[in-house]
Amino acid sequence: MLYNVDRAMRSITAGAGTIFSLICLITIVHIILIFFGNYSKTDYFQSGTSATMVLLSSQILFLLLAYTLTLMFNKRLLLEIKTQEEKYSKAFHSSSYAITLIRISDGRIIEANEGFCKQTGFRSDEVIGRTTLDLDLWVDDKNRALGILEVESAGRIHDREYQFKNKS
Repeated sequence: MLYNVDRAMRSITAGAGTIFSLICLITIVHIILIFFGNYSKTDYFQSGTSATMVLLSSQILFLLLAYTLTLMFNKRLLLEIKTQEEKYSKAFHSSSYAITLIRISDGRIIEANEGFCKQTGFRSDEVIGRTTLDLDLWVDDKNRALGILEVESAGRIHDREYQFKNKS
């Protein structure tokens, strides 16, 4: 987590790697104390100061390790989400096809790409927050109703062609 990691990920894994290194160091100290110290007692309630400090510090470090591992995984997931979002955004905005994201609950347009703007003649600020009915885009309102039913039942519309009006 400290050395065999890509430079971009090193800042994310450094905390957990440092805590893990400290745990290894405490464990080595514990082993040395067992072999060379006075560890004839196995009763932890009557152990010496060094044994108590080793056990206490190792337990605190294990808690910190769990916390830093959780943070590390969350940061890594957020980084992956950001990467996927960038890929989606590039594909969405660079497509020549007319693509819109519409909220099913009220039919409001959330996002429209440049292909949609070129084909319909609307600017994106004119369509975001409005419905396709407000913009009068559908040539046949029956197709709109069928499209909504298909999205609600299948989760998407695939391999369908519809006729739309443009701004003019």
